[in-house]
Amino acid sequence: MGNITSIFGQAVNSTLWLVTLTIGISILLYSIYSLFNLVKDRSKDKGKVEGGETLDKRIDSSVKKLHAALKEADDLVQGIVRDIQERQSAVAELQKRSNDLRDEENKTKQRIETLKDIPLPVAEYFESINRKALDDIDKKRKHREFGFFIAGIIVTVGIEVILRLFHVV
Repeated sequence: MGNITSIFGQAVNSTLWLVTLTIGISILLYSIYSLFNLVKDRSKDKGKVEGGETLDKRIDSSVKKLHAALKEADDLVQGIVRDIQERQSAVAELQKRSNDLRDEENKTKQRIETLKDIPLPVAEYFESINRKALDDIDKKRKHREFGFFIAGIIVTVGIEVILRLFHVV
C-alpha cells in the first residue's frame, strides 16, 4: 500500500508541475503577444490617440487583463491542489482501513489455528462440563417452580380457611 501512496504522490507532483508549467507558458505567450501588439500599434501611431485611448491607457488595460489572467490561473492551481489533497487524504484513510482489516484478519486466522490445535476429547470434556452445569441449573429451576406452586396452594388454602372461620364466605 505504501507503493500506491508514493506513486500517487509522484503523479500528483508531476501533474501539478505540468499544470503550473502550462499556465506559466500561456501567461508568458499572452504577455508577449500583448506587448507585440502594443509595440506594433505604437510604431504605427507613434503615441497618437486612437479611439480616445492613449498608449499608456492601453498598456494599463493590458496589465489589468494580465493580472486578471494570473489571478484566474492561481485560483485554478489552488483548486487543483485542494482536489489533490482531498484525494491524498482519502487514499491515506483507505490505506489505514486496509491495514486495520489486515490486522483483524490475522487475529482471526490466529484464533482459527488455535482452535484447530485443541484436541477433540478436550472439547468434549468442556462440553460435558457445560452440559452438567446447565442440567444443575435446570434442576434448581424446576425445584424452585415446584416450591412456588406448593406455596401458592398452601396460601390459597390458608386464605380459604381463614375466610371460613370468620364466616366471610
